[in-house]
Amino acid sequence: HKKTIIEYCENKIRNAIYSRDIGDVDSYILMWELLILLLRQNGMVVGTDIAELLMKDKKPERSRKDSIGSNSSGLVETMTTTEPNPTSDLTSSSTSILKEEVITNKFREYLIYGSEKEALEWAMKHGLWGHALFLASKLDKRTYANVMTRFANGLTMNDPLQTLYQLLSGKMPAAVTCVSDEKWGDWRPHLAMILSNTTQRPELDRKAITTLGDTLLNRNSLYAAQFCYLMAQVEFSRYGTDLAKLVLLGSNHNKPFVEFAVNEAIYMTEVYEYACSLNDVNFVIPEFLPYKYILARRLADRGLLEKSLAYLEKITIAIVQNPTIAQPTLIQQICNLADRLKYCDLIEDSFEGDVELEDNRPDNSWLRDLKTVEKNCHVQETIQNLTEAAEVDQNQHIQSTYEQSWSQQYTEEQFSLDLSKWVEDEKYTKGQMNCIEKYYLQNWIGNICQQSARK
Repeated sequence: HKKTIIEYCENKIRNAIYSRDIGDVDSYILMWELLILLLRQNGMVVGTDIAELLMKDKKPERSRKDSIGSNSSGLVETMTTTEPNPTSDLTSSSTSILKEEVITNKFREYLIYGSEKEALEWAMKHGLWGHALFLASKLDKRTYANVMTRFANGLTMNDPLQTLYQLLSGKMPAAVTCVSDEKWGDWRPHLAMILSNTTQRPELDRKAITTLGDTLLNRNSLYAAQFCYLMAQVEFSRYGTDLAKLVLLGSNHNKPFVEFAVNEAIYMTEVYEYACSLNDVNFVIPEFLPYKYILARRLADRGLLEKSLAYLEKITIAIVQNPTIAQPTLIQQICNLADRLKYCDLIEDSFEGDVELEDNRPDNSWLRDLKTVEKNCHVQETIQNLTEAAEVDQNQHIQSTYEQSWSQQYTEEQFSLDLSKWVEDEKYTKGQMNCIEKYYLQNWIGNICQQSARK
């Protein structure tokens, strides 16, 4: 079964090479390669595994600025060759050793005479960063910070080393936002550097990777962004949720639902969930369950009734194990569809002769379990509604009792005095206004009755 899924993923990669409908083919292939890696390693991967996948067929480029830009010291001149020479490597190596020795001697001389600042400046100017950093670490913190800054500035801004050093310093790497400009370079080495060198602040690592995903998404690199979200362990969300990042792999949730919930996106998410379940048998994506039901409906519409029923059984097993992962309406829809399809799953040839269709039905224990879950959900929903209605009635009763007791505690004389005070202050509560209205209404009816009696 796992082998079949891997072959399906590999077929997707082969077809993508010749496809013109995919905007970012490299990232699209990377997503399927990630799924293959998860399948082959039974859902268990570490940062270095992902880094190796990211850097496959990538050649590292030299990003270090020339720290020895000038030969103003006049100590040694750089040797250049214009023609291949068998002894060029040996000569160049010897020259480098001689050059470093001369520079180190000068550095040592500065320190012998107590010129620490001059020694630091000399070491940084001529690339002796090991000596410079060690010496600065033994001096004051400000000097050490300045040397560290000078060292970091010796790297180009798009160097993955910059990303690592900034992250180790507790800062958000500039690369995670600057890759929005394609001139900045490839985003993969920066992600590989973060994944392979986790810091003591995992929340900062995840935030940096998530920000990188957001930046790539703004660059319309959907597959690259979703790859980052998976690495940052961003949770899946429901369609239409605000600030959602992952809903279906391989599809943009900002599109209309008909364009969004395509079969390939459902398949890709299904493969990811299955690969993760190889490491954790209880792994399930609750937000993905409605799309499984949609896929079962589509299978049934295409005439694949037995496959649809078998797929519903897999969905039911997950729901029965943990009923809280599914909405009651979804459970009811699955029950209704399974009730219609259960007649397609006939028992082998154990029945012969005239047998009623009602009796010639498999013992779908999973369907009975699902119906039990549905009934329980209905009972819980009914209890909740009754509880809420009782609370509303109780609140109304308390309010009514309070108003009645409040109005009865006054005599007519006291009420008239209080009424005059309320009118003067122009301050009324809802209960007071009701009592005022009742008072005037009673007086009005009483006056009418007296007039009638006199007549």
